[in-house]
Amino acid sequence: RSEATTANFGKFKEPLLAWTQMLRAFGAVPMDGWLSRTATSRVSGVYWSHTPQVYLGQAPMRSPSVFNFYSPDFVPSDKRFASKNWVGPEIKIQTDQMLLNYNSRLSTQLTAYEKNRITVQDATPLADYVVDSNRRYGNDPLMLVNFDAELAVLKQALSGDYENLDETGAKAAAIDALLVHLDKVLLGETMTAKYRAALKTYLNDASGLEKHVNNFKKALNIVREAIWMILTSNAYMVQK
Repeated sequence: RSEATTANFGKFKEPLLAWTQMLRAFGAVPMDGWLSRTATSRVSGVYWSHTPQVYLGQAPMRSPSVFNFYSPDFVPSDKRFASKNWVGPEIKIQTDQMLLNYNSRLSTQLTAYEKNRITVQDATPLADYVVDSNRRYGNDPLMLVNFDAELAVLKQALSGDYENLDETGAKAAAIDALLVHLDKVLLGETMTAKYRAALKTYLNDASGLEKHVNNFKKALNIVREAIWMILTSNAYMVQK
């Protein structure tokens, strides 16, 4: 553990592995009922991602050459890497455009394709959502994640009632509990005290999290924002 928390220890995650870790962490399941490529049938039970190489820079079995997606001796244009003879192969495909595409797709997955947002917040049966929104082969992603466990942690810390989010002390304690949970699920309990404090300040005070009157929506927003901030951080993208 002492080695894993040193500044020079770790490796950059490949974007595809960062994405699949997120899917596993939040119970991804196929979005059943989307239209096939020919639009003649509906597809169920298939984990479908149409063009992951567009927003991840890589996709299974789609390496551009026999030498994989990047050079094993790639050195990022950073003097710290050059001066210490470090390499960062995975960074080669993490261009500015790829990171923008990745973040955009991540936002879509966590917002539009999260079960509680559809079934509880919007009160729409999943089957109706797929049909009414005309989900089909060319759309991406066609998988659903869920924040069931995270909402349960928050609700338990609020003494079983989301209405307690209106109480400052209760909200702060609930956010503490949520961050402890997410630290285990996403970071292997490596979250630094400085980063935890920054997240707590943002989640407690950010005005954007208070725009909903309905307290379930507030809770879902807090969970989503906490996850989003972690998944786009170096704490997550660098594997310790």
